[in-house]
Amino acid sequence: MKDDDARSGEERPLLAAVEGESGQDAGEAPPIAGQDGGCCVDGKSREPSATDGPPTGPSCAPGDGPVLFSIEGGKWVPGGLSSLRRLTSNSTADEVNSAVREWAAHVVVLPPVERVTQRLEALRVLHAVGIHSAAALADAGIAEATMALARMLSERSASPSMSGEVEEVKPWPEAVDGRELASEIEAFLGKYVVLPGPNDLLAVILWVLAAHAHDCFNVFPILLISSPVKRAGKTTLLMLLSVLVPRVFYTTDTTAPALFEVTTAIKPTIVIDEADCFLKGNESLRGFFNAGHVKFLATVTRMRGRFSAWTPKVLAAIGGMPSTIEDRSVIIRMERRTADERVEQLRLDRVQEYSYLGMKAARWAEDCAEEIRTADPAMPDEIRNARARDNVRPLLAIADVIGGDLPCRAREAAIALCRADEMLDEDRDTLLLKDMAELYRTRGADRIESREIVQSLVAMPDRPWVDFDHGEPFRAVDLARVLLKFGVFPRKWAEGAGAMRTWKRGYCLSDLRDKFARYVSPQQAEPPPESTKLG
Repeated sequence: MKDDDARSGEERPLLAAVEGESGQDAGEAPPIAGQDGGCCVDGKSREPSATDGPPTGPSCAPGDGPVLFSIEGGKWVPGGLSSLRRLTSNSTADEVNSAVREWAAHVVVLPPVERVTQRLEALRVLHAVGIHSAAALADAGIAEATMALARMLSERSASPSMSGEVEEVKPWPEAVDGRELASEIEAFLGKYVVLPGPNDLLAVILWVLAAHAHDCFNVFPILLISSPVKRAGKTTLLMLLSVLVPRVFYTTDTTAPALFEVTTAIKPTIVIDEADCFLKGNESLRGFFNAGHVKFLATVTRMRGRFSAWTPKVLAAIGGMPSTIEDRSVIIRMERRTADERVEQLRLDRVQEYSYLGMKAARWAEDCAEEIRTADPAMPDEIRNARARDNVRPLLAIADVIGGDLPCRAREAAIALCRADEMLDEDRDTLLLKDMAELYRTRGADRIESREIVQSLVAMPDRPWVDFDHGEPFRAVDLARVLLKFGVFPRKWAEGAGAMRTWKRGYCLSDLRDKFARYVSPQQAEPPPESTKLG
């Protein structure tokens, strides 16, 4: 290729081939006769067959392009390796760019193994025509095609919710009483699903109403519905929520680029079932959910502009989620029903009969928007964690605006839920400090040998220390490693005199006092009056 070719001509629009512009429209050379994906044989044009041409009809309308056709199960491969095989050593930069984009439009929808195979073959073809940076060029094409595919899916998807389309919830035509609405939603949920307790039920109701007033808040929590096993009612609860929340976008699998596109375009309530199947280990998706917690931080910048993550989100999962997501969530921990806990069977064809509740919620939030926006709810002193306070603030604001007995009930529920989260989701490092604080407090000691600390920890019931590392108990070296993270080091001191003098190694309360104050509740961290100086 000539260097001048890279500067000549007008550059094609980014990923035009992915969005439906054909190679012929861009002035590229026609396919070589006999190659896959070509539409001419021996120089004569022909109509594409059922196996190598896009069908006519609503399933693949003109302009859908090769990506959407591939997704819908077609066999035609207009952007396959044929687009690269027509390149020569004399091809211009524009021709190379167009061919790579057409190839990437095909590759991006293939299964992972086939994608790797296609990439390796593409590198061989590109190297054969003298392109030395073939890998970088192919990877750039795949990256651009992935973003374009996400954009197309978010714009064209006509069934993101359980009921069909993402539609704006029409507000109820008359003014709505908040207390009556909360009672109606409570009866609706209680008819079909058993929540762990009244605190969890109230939290879900307040979260639903807050979702309709989402833009009135600066911080908004994820509603995380978890259970230890399947068949605990999570999916049923999601289906009930689908008629209560605004603009529901329901999915069981997705990508971060698609969610950014959808959120920016229509700002739905994102409802994701089986999040445990694809969210764990997916850093880009985890980043999306983390970024959407704080309003002024809920944007990301990409090559095509700025995208938003600020929208209500509901996740359902078996087991725990990444700690950063749980830290930004109001968590409802569901269990299987007992034989005595009876509910009605939910019929999917009738769930829309309750959509009027979502309309009432929209009207109430619209009428009370200014009051919700300016609300400054008093926070219970029992909730000390700053992130937890941020998470429950929207729920308490909703309760305060509704009035009656809800403000008091909401604060009791917030305290109970936050306390449960602290007990169940505590990371082991912080739990170690709490157990050590209790050990120093009960012994009234100012220093304890490492060996004694470890023995006491391992003997504690319902703690992870006896099975700390794949069946191995907690050791002194593990203790030192954890405390080192907090900047606490072991010390040596002497006990006894003369021939009875011995040296011991352990931890002094004076070094731990500050860490206890920061990571342990005041009751647990209360130390003896004064620690003695080292001898």
